[in-house]
Amino acid sequence: MLTGMGEVFGGRYELVDPLASGGSGVVWRVWDLRESTFRAAKVLKQSDSASLLRFMRETGWRISHPHVVTPLGWVGEDDRMMFTMPLVRGGSVSGLFKRRGPLPPGFAAAVTDQLLDALEKVHAQGLVHRDVKPANLLLNPVSAHQPPEAMLTDFGIAAPVGEPRMTRVTEVIGTPGYMSPEAAVGVDPEPKQDLYSVGVVLLEMLTGQRPPQTGKPVIPTAAEQVPLGRFIARLLADEDTRIATATEARTALAEIDLPTQRQGVEVPDLIPALPEGWTDQGPLPSRPAHAPTQVRSEGFTPTQMRDSQRSSRPAPAHPMSGQSAPGQFGTGQFGQGPTAPGPFQTGQFAQPPLPANQFQSGPPTTQFPTTTQAPTTQFPAANLPTTPVMTAPTGESVADWFRSLTPVAWALLAATVVVFIIVIVLLIG
Repeated sequence: MLTGMGEVFGGRYELVDPLASGGSGVVWRVWDLRESTFRAAKVLKQSDSASLLRFMRETGWRISHPHVVTPLGWVGEDDRMMFTMPLVRGGSVSGLFKRRGPLPPGFAAAVTDQLLDALEKVHAQGLVHRDVKPANLLLNPVSAHQPPEAMLTDFGIAAPVGEPRMTRVTEVIGTPGYMSPEAAVGVDPEPKQDLYSVGVVLLEMLTGQRPPQTGKPVIPTAAEQVPLGRFIARLLADEDTRIATATEARTALAEIDLPTQRQGVEVPDLIPALPEGWTDQGPLPSRPAHAPTQVRSEGFTPTQMRDSQRSSRPAPAHPMSGQSAPGQFGTGQFGQGPTAPGPFQTGQFAQPPLPANQFQSGPPTTQFPTTTQAPTTQFPAANLPTTPVMTAPTGESVADWFRSLTPVAWALLAATVVVFIIVIVLLIG
């Protein structure tokens, strides 16, 4: 995808520099010409009807909460689309333990509490997120002596509870390994499914190991004997016995006695320095011209920008097999006392973390081409008719109009027809 630094998208957002690249698009730092501030923006690589429907979902949910990334806006231009959100500078939770290894229990529990706080609001609005995972938990930079600041993002596959589904009954949506067993077989969305994902995320933060693609993750045997391990087991339980609400889960988590000291977990600022010609207050009056920038699909993630901030991962001590090493859960269990390697402090990633998905916003205004009218004949002043001369559009001009529609316009037209049909079916039913 060839996109130029300095290009103004939609007459409002100037592309400053690319931050990350993923399967569906490129994440840029942009300058909002209207608000005079920096934003994060994702430029989609394709605009077929399927990606447009997901895009409209992701930008449609607007939830105001300190631990939810609030969408800001979106704009379409030709066959490209962009949606924007605040610039979150600390990367994702998956990137954090990719650099650092397993996280201390106090820190992991604080992130989990903030995640549950966000899900309380999401579920109260009748939504199920359906894609809770470490890559969708973004962090603000904090020092080692500050509590974490986590935010839930990526509502691209969120779904209302109890409303007609726009997907086939047999279609499964979510990320393998983080979906609950019932979601993996296509059961309708329910808030309990998000709580299962919270348990998987908490276990991964403590062990540093990705969950298996199929089946439940294994809680180490020794970990099941301590309060935090039992809490995870309740989140991973079968649907009938699982914790029912995010509020109930927050209450149960608050009752666990965990160390208040967070063992020096620093979340660094991962956004690179501004390119030449830019300051924190915006562009300089005379900036150098930039040649088009080639952003490759494999790209780079925010966690790859500052190699000097990387620390080597600790070597694994014991696999996540459910067998504990001698003495791991005495004074050192879950980070209390000496931090001896244990079931919640081992493991290597099977693959690198996904790039942070940062964006949501509200519906765009795509401009459709207007029909071409036949030229009006100019008469001398003395011979002008007393009534205006109107030229009716011909079949050929209508066909030209349809041929001139951009892919975005076709996709919007298709989405409108689908929504119209659903509304008619609901009214008839």
